[in-house]
Amino acid sequence: MTRHILFWICINLGAINTVMAQEGEPDGEPGNETDTESPSEETPSTLPESEQENAQQMPGLSSAQHRWLEPKRAELEQVPRGQTDFTAYTLEWGETKVGLASITIGALPRTQIGTVPLLDALGVMNGHIKVNVLRAGPMDIGLGSNLYRLQVGEFVGSHTGGSLITSFQVTKPWSVHLGANYASLNSSGVPDTTRLPSALTAGTDPETFQASQDGNEDAWNFHGQNLRFNFATDVRFNRRDSIVFQAGAILWSNIQKGF
Repeated sequence: MTRHILFWICINLGAINTVMAQEGEPDGEPGNETDTESPSEETPSTLPESEQENAQQMPGLSSAQHRWLEPKRAELEQVPRGQTDFTAYTLEWGETKVGLASITIGALPRTQIGTVPLLDALGVMNGHIKVNVLRAGPMDIGLGSNLYRLQVGEFVGSHTGGSLITSFQVTKPWSVHLGANYASLNSSGVPDTTRLPSALTAGTDPETFQASQDGNEDAWNFHGQNLRFNFATDVRFNRRDSIVFQAGAILWSNIQKGF
């Protein structure tokens, strides 16, 4: 009987000490120095040194395995605002779009700027900008502007334009886009073909061209304007595939020569 009483006392004392030890430690804090180590610090291996020397590193993934794990655009959900060419939408901040016709960068939130590298190489200074000024539910409104300018000697040719685009998401995969574009074209002075790239002169002899323009200088002085209406609609199947239909018409135009 005495042994049973002593055994019962020892068990209860052990339980009391365990509870006191747990209450003495704050909740959520590590109980020893090992637990307080920063996650960034490398934890030493528990293997003996002899076994550490023979340990093998886990093999890395092959390029084929990386391709297998990479998400496929055709299997991802469609993104209504992913198309930025003929819509009111813009690239995300920091996003870059590289193509044969243009290089565009998301310079600021809902603001993209770009240029046409081929025209830059030919000496035509150019740039375009678009801002998604309003986003209200399924409707977006974008304002855009562009500039193209070529100066060769006394010749100066320029094209400036502005656009207003409204995009509306009719259903989840279907959107409609309406836009109006205003353009102004100005030209003055006879171009000096000796200072133009051959791609712009089609191999024309400079002396022959200058002789043909004697007395025809006024033909290069003109100012033109036009207003164009654009319509586009797209149906998106996934993040890669879609059907796009576009149409446009010139609503008004005006040309003044020899001013």
